[in-house]
Amino acid sequence: MKIKNQVVSLELAKRLKELGVKQKSLFYYVVGGSSRIQLHPDAIDRIWGIKYPDGLIDTADVKINYSAFTVTELINLMPEFYKFKGEKYYINYKKMLGKFYCSGVNIINKEFQHHSDKNPVNAIASMLMYLLENKLLTAGEMLTNKIHLC
Repeated sequence: MKIKNQVVSLELAKRLKELGVKQKSLFYYVVGGSSRIQLHPDAIDRIWGIKYPDGLIDTADVKINYSAFTVTELINLMPEFYKFKGEKYYINYKKMLGKFYCSGVNIINKEFQHHSDKNPVNAIASMLMYLLENKLLTAGEMLTNKIHLC
């Protein structure tokens, strides 16, 4: 499977950064003369204990970097649940009819705000963006898994 099918799309990566999501991931987008996905240099050191020699990475055309989050990275940022109008909604992930879905489901199985995509990471990113945009979650709460009640 190609790496571009395993990470969030560039468009969604940009929006997540705008919403304040910490830019820490295994892969990242290098945007410049030719946009591409790269393994983060620090990851090479963490995984294999190899440091990039100076000058190995060509940064001449690099303008902006965006985290190219994987499914696992985004799931780890998601809360277990969120509250909306006094009801608790748990985050639900499923695959159905060739699409992946990420939604909030309450205790009586009432679905609220679902997001779908052929790529599971984009469905999860869309749900995360919805929670951030609607202040049901803050960027600071993502890493602590504290839940924002509204």
